[in-house]
Amino acid sequence: MMLDEGEVIPTTTEELTHYSMLEEKGCLKYEVGEVLLEQVVKDFDTQLLFINKGITLAETENKFGIVGFFKKIIYFYETSNFCDTKLSRSRNF
Repeated sequence: MMLDEGEVIPTTTEELTHYSMLEEKGCLKYEVGEVLLEQVVKDFDTQLLFINKGITLAETENKFGIVGFFKKIIYFYETSNFCDTKLSRSRNF
């Protein structure tokens, strides 16, 4: 779908690492579940930030296929039972 809209997507590990704001922390390997869950929530928040920015940009560029796709991702996130239970309990950090 991104290619249909004329967008170039990262395809190598180097490109994915360069453009990613998600963090890998080896020090979390033996942490308790609550700490790990907080990191997952932060990663989801980062993803949603960029999805919302992507919606705004795609609307500006009249790329409505991308807008619809990103809105479906947000809808899934907002309506997911996983998000309603586990993630929202962890937002007290």
